[in-house]
Amino acid sequence: MEKSEAALELIKRGHRLVSDDVVEIRKVSDETLVGTAPDITRHFIELRGIGIVDVKTLFGVQSVRETKNIDLVITLEEWNKEREYDRLGLEDQYTEFLGNKVVCHNLPIRPGRNLAIIVETAAINHRQKSMGYNAAQELYQRVQRNLTKKKRLKYIHEEKITMKYCVGADVGGTTIKLGLFTVDGEILDKWEIITRTENEGESILQDIATALKEKIQEKAIPAEEVIGIGMGIPAPVNSEGIVRKTANLGWGYKEVKKELENLTGWQVVVGNDANVAALGEMWKGAGHGEKNMVMVTLGTGVGGGVIMGGRPLIGANGAGGEIGHICVNYFEEKCCGCGKKGCLEQYASATGIARIAREHLAADTKDSILRTYDLDKIDAKIVFDALKEGDQLAVDVVEEFGEYLAKGLADVAVVVDPSLFVIGGGVSKSRRNSPYIYRKILSQASLFCK
Repeated sequence: MEKSEAALELIKRGHRLVSDDVVEIRKVSDETLVGTAPDITRHFIELRGIGIVDVKTLFGVQSVRETKNIDLVITLEEWNKEREYDRLGLEDQYTEFLGNKVVCHNLPIRPGRNLAIIVETAAINHRQKSMGYNAAQELYQRVQRNLTKKKRLKYIHEEKITMKYCVGADVGGTTIKLGLFTVDGEILDKWEIITRTENEGESILQDIATALKEKIQEKAIPAEEVIGIGMGIPAPVNSEGIVRKTANLGWGYKEVKKELENLTGWQVVVGNDANVAALGEMWKGAGHGEKNMVMVTLGTGVGGGVIMGGRPLIGANGAGGEIGHICVNYFEEKCCGCGKKGCLEQYASATGIARIAREHLAADTKDSILRTYDLDKIDAKIVFDALKEGDQLAVDVVEEFGEYLAKGLADVAVVVDPSLFVIGGGVSKSRRNSPYIYRKILSQASLFCK
């Protein structure tokens, strides 16, 4: 496949053309290069056997753009069976333009390879790396962890040394997720139990204690080898492990740490669920090695955990990091669940997206897949399914959602100056949602962090 044919296939797949053959490059800063087409050849592609075609005329204005930052170069070369090509991608190769280094991939081509898909995959993978995830490094780390695990198990078997364990509990309004771990963070087992919230949640801690003890007995682990319990709760928790009120567990004032220690005999550390999630990401997840970071969870609500100097920001009453209740719209007339108006949670949560969609449907007359649903049945999944089909109204909804999320994170960034945002939760999971979310964030919040 020729280069121009590959470009044409990418255009058909929804990408946009800047220039074919000749690119004018402008240096904006020591980190940024911008490419554009010469006026005389703008929007034209040469196809051998056909001649010159005008992409804008054939495929519409959505198929072209005027400029684009250059952050990846793909060089095509004829397949050489004598050459050893990179099969992992652990180390980036670079080329240089106007004194700026740009990541460069050398792609071997031969009959039968789908060049357009390979180029598209290379671009998406590069974008993923820039957002903090490197598949090659993840594979390498998995291999290293597996080797370490085998060595440790062999040592344990030969020397019969004593292991130490810890257990974790993520308390939710519907289920409680439990886990058994080594002190190195290796997960040995995980399971769930139902959250019984009746009678002001009086059975929750007893159910947790019973479930953990049963698992320890099942695994034949001596109780003295369990060093403690870590627990996350969907509510503000102070430094003494005390909760004053929960929205969905039925608890009022409750000394969670003290009560669970009395029930189990093990040391207990309790924290807000978003804060402990942030700690987990810093220790073993996407924020590994970062001591100043922010974890944002986008689900039914918007949660947040702030890590400063390797420690969670708890605050005077355990409510530090409640990102979902930053005001991002001073003109909002409807109330958030917290009683305020214009909170980030009203726009960047699953329920917020559904609300934005209903408002767009009421105010906009354009055709949309969303109009085939009853208004009260529309949820975030339906919106994102419509987005996958290229529905313009769904695009507008998600763009608005991304705009508000970016405003909220930009506000957080200028206050706490994190090195990294880690974004999780159901709303953030789909790859197709990512460009609409991250484009807004990168334009605002990324001025201050990754």
